Amino acid sequence: MTIGNIMFFAGLAMITISIIITLVSLVTSGIRKRRLEEYLNKNYGQDN
Repeated sequence: MTIGNIMFFAGLAMITISIIITLVSLVTSGIRKRRLEEYLNKNYGQDN
C-alpha cells in the first residue's frame, strides 16, 4: 500500500461515515417527530 492509496481509502471511509451519520440522524429525527406528533395528538387531541 502506498501513502496515496491509504489517503484515498481514508477519505472514502470518512465520506461514507459522514453519509451514514447523516442518514441515521435524519431517520431518528423523523421517528422522533412522528412520535412527538402522536403523543401530542393523544394528549391534546381533537376530542376536546
